[in-house]
Amino acid sequence: MSGRPCLEDPLTKYDNIKGYLFNIGMLKNVFTPAYTMHSMHQTGDWEVTTRWTMAGAYTRPLLSST
Repeated sequence: MSGRPCLEDPLTKYDNIKGYLFNIGMLKNVFTPAYTMHSMHQTGDWEVTTRWTMAGAYTRPLLSST
């Protein structure tokens, strides 16, 4: 284990928490999304897998990213 978090999803990958938090903060400020957590499971000794969706009412039709 490197001691550094690895945060990845189908579109992005971060090897530090600072970059990940910057991205989340930018998304929240630009789009004001609503997050829905569907599941969270420990999938390894130092690994957690989450399933969530982010939807924003800022577009027509509703934009949803998973």
